[in-house]
Amino acid sequence: MLNFIVLLVFHNVYKDGTIVAGNKRIIDLITQIMNQKFLSGLIIGAVAGAALALFLQTEKGEELIDDIKDAVGDAADTAKTTLGNLNDELHELLKKGKAFVEDLEHKVKEATS
Repeated sequence: MLNFIVLLVFHNVYKDGTIVAGNKRIIDLITQIMNQKFLSGLIIGAVAGAALALFLQTEKGEELIDDIKDAVGDAADTAKTTLGNLNDELHELLKKGKAFVEDLEHKVKEATS
């Protein structure tokens, strides 16, 4: 909603890329509001970060961290297993490909002899 208001105001404030006389006050007010929203967001983010840091130092927070570590470890193990299986399958496919090419070469030599 604020973006629409800003767009509407700027449409009426700017004419041909220049500020219409008397509208600098409106632009200053919009700039002040936007700066206040930024500072509010910054403060809220800092408070949320501090609260999270305090929570993570409690027993439940430590349990949460341990659960996350376990989940990451399980995901890493699954990825390693999957990549190992993929590597084995690629080697098997490569062997089959080489055998196919060798067989094809042998058949071509027999046919041309």
